[in-house]
Amino acid sequence: MDIRKDSGYKVNELDKILNKHDVTFTLDIQHAYEHDSSMKYAWELVEMAGDHLQELHVSGETENNIHSLIHNADNKETISKFIKEFYNTGRDTPMIIEGEYNSINDINKEYNLLNNIV
Repeated sequence: MDIRKDSGYKVNELDKILNKHDVTFTLDIQHAYEHDSSMKYAWELVEMAGDHLQELHVSGETENNIHSLIHNADNKETISKFIKEFYNTGRDTPMIIEGEYNSINDINKEYNLLNNIV
């Protein structure tokens, strides 16, 4: 889903792969944001993936980093809102914190933020 790639992000392409091969799906929230900052695309992916959706990769972006921890991210509000709405649907999908960190304090801040969102 990385915007720097030429393929592998279109909803219809992904749908065909999921159904043809019966594989699981990981939604990378930041990469979905890169394609559509309104997060409509992210919701289309959630709907398309259905029961195939097995985990969320959670990160945000800064001017110099497309895998920032959310608490440092320029798009913190949008990513946080998506996460909150996603889990308010009753899902219990595991999250993988994908953002780069320098210390355990960074991880603690990220964990606390995500724990308060969900």
